[in-house]
Amino acid sequence: MSSLKTLQTKETYQEKIKTKKKGTQINIFKSIQNFENFCMEKHGKANIIPKMKDLESDELFDVLQSWINWNYNRAASTDGKAWTEKLWIYDFRTYQHFTLKEDTLSREHLDDFVKCYNVKNLQKRKEAEQFHAYSYDGLIKRDKISLDIFWLKDDSLEDIENLPPPDILAEEIKDNLESTLDSINELIVNLSKK
Repeated sequence: MSSLKTLQTKETYQEKIKTKKKGTQINIFKSIQNFENFCMEKHGKANIIPKMKDLESDELFDVLQSWINWNYNRAASTDGKAWTEKLWIYDFRTYQHFTLKEDTLSREHLDDFVKCYNVKNLQKRKEAEQFHAYSYDGLIKRDKISLDIFWLKDDSLEDIENLPPPDILAEEIKDNLESTLDSINELIVNLSKK
């Protein structure tokens, strides 16, 4: 249910937001603040959210489209300066070979990422073998501004001499197919119960 629709219940949209996770709450409240800034600038009043339920769908669409345009124009008028100065990328593809049965992805596999991400102090992040920062200027110069970025080379994937023997590859493929088939059969059973 949208936050606007909750006005028709006993909860206000603010009470509804407070039931969400903290990070989600922050993002929603920042969006609301942004919307209220737009409303003050364009409509002369900040708190129009409670009144939006009374708008006709065309009027509501016009307000929201105007807000989108307002945000776009604000972004375009930052004197060409990008809002993002640096993009951090963690390469979780290279050196990772997970399977559905034998080497499944677990929380421990993410420990290095969590350490590198440094949620307690984002400003003090440091590059590591699998964690790199790319400047906006460097990214914008890439062919078609592609974010398909590689800097590590997984030799086991490129050196055909290091591939596992065919019988092991075939066994891995068989295990993956069996696991997929088990999942499909489980889905069929669950759907037939409904």
